[in-house]
Amino acid sequence: MVKENIRGIFLVADATRLPFKDCSFDTVSCSEVIEHIPGYEKALKEMGRVLKPGGKAGLTTPNRHGVNGMVEGLKTLMHRTINRVATLDSFDPYDKWKTRGELKLALREGGLEVKEEMGINFIPDFLKSSSLWEIMVKIVEPVEDKIKRKLPGLGNTIAVLAEKGPLENADKAPTLNVLPKENLTFLLFRKLKEALSGKGIGKIPGVLPLYWFIYTKLKPDGVILMEVQGSKMYVDYRDEGLAPYLFSTGVYGRQDTELFKEQIRPGMVVVDVGANIGYYALIAAKLVGNEGKVYAFEPVSNNYDLLVANIKVNGYTNIIPIPKAVSNKCGKALLFINKVNLTTPSLSQDNVTGHISTDIMSAGLSTPSLSRDEVETITLDKFFEGAVGVEKVDFLKMDVEGYEGLVIEGAEKILKGNNLKVLMEFWPYGLKNAGTDSLKLLHRLQDYGFKMKLMGNSSTGYVEIRKIIEICGSKPDGHVNLFLEK
Repeated sequence: MVKENIRGIFLVADATRLPFKDCSFDTVSCSEVIEHIPGYEKALKEMGRVLKPGGKAGLTTPNRHGVNGMVEGLKTLMHRTINRVATLDSFDPYDKWKTRGELKLALREGGLEVKEEMGINFIPDFLKSSSLWEIMVKIVEPVEDKIKRKLPGLGNTIAVLAEKGPLENADKAPTLNVLPKENLTFLLFRKLKEALSGKGIGKIPGVLPLYWFIYTKLKPDGVILMEVQGSKMYVDYRDEGLAPYLFSTGVYGRQDTELFKEQIRPGMVVVDVGANIGYYALIAAKLVGNEGKVYAFEPVSNNYDLLVANIKVNGYTNIIPIPKAVSNKCGKALLFINKVNLTTPSLSQDNVTGHISTDIMSAGLSTPSLSRDEVETITLDKFFEGAVGVEKVDFLKMDVEGYEGLVIEGAEKILKGNNLKVLMEFWPYGLKNAGTDSLKLLHRLQDYGFKMKLMGNSSTGYVEIRKIIEICGSKPDGHVNLFLEK
């Protein structure tokens, strides 16, 4: 195959697992290939992966809706209808021929947007051996340049030029309004808090409200870089859902954090749905090591920017951030956000206003300020269907403010097909607002083979569904965290 004066490398490889690093090439071409690849969507995602941002991908493939596809499909139908009495050559169109719509969708899911497209060859192949061929060529050739772009869907071959946009997982960290350091007064307050921590002073009546009052008056108005659970973390002190906990104890949910650390092992694939700014994702990245992967889904733009910045500042290459909401279908949805508590975004507005009565909020922090953003949604089954090199999922953590039911609905293959463990919030009030029957959800998980433990329960054994429902009730503040294993 190697010819003189050609510089390059010729190799044989799996198109769905290209042996190249991310963002390696300016251009990728693929001519009359993808129709022969089972699971061609993976190949297109690989093309997108190895392209640099702004890189171009050119490809051609037979068009199932083109002239040939229509003619040969009609011939096949006629064969079946008249039991092959006719003398037409039998033909069964290759079942992997693509339509323009299918191709565009698959390219888009691979991070590639079609910039140009055209049809090629508008004459049916069966005329090649007939005297009509030359006549058709004379008729079509003069107008082909005009119709190939105006009527690309009729071409026997689809030709597209696609471009890779900016990296979803951000090749560089976003620009943040990072404060150079804490103000002196707040620094002294933090040191005093650390010195008195564990002394039981918070149990004295009036001390806790006074503590949070002082905190709200002195806290920085911006992003601070701090050490959290062994990783560097940019934390926005204006977010009253997370920052106060990290400031006060350095932990966001002590028992959940301890269990999470106990369960994660080197080489695992961890999925973090509702990753926020990366608290659990950063912990997982350290524990799974270079052989493992962490997929962190976070649709809130402010949180996502901090998540990416936290990945970059630690130099972690095993976290893949995805700026999408996980649900039971792919598309778009409205996400409701409490701008002063970015740990509680939800696809249900009632769940944002119904899940803010924490100890911290009741101690005097800001009242909710709601906004809404349109976000992309995806299912876990769909995402991992095309994830290259992922053969299993070992651990799923999700906290999506009542939308856990829809996440589970869109993850049936993942949950059934893996011996994984799950850490999730169970909130019947929020689940109901999202259209999920909480009792049926628990029975579904049980049918998948999961046994359930209550986080925070003094007993270390499994609990019955009836007990979980009984503890939570249907009040807005009735929720528990569950640990599931098979």
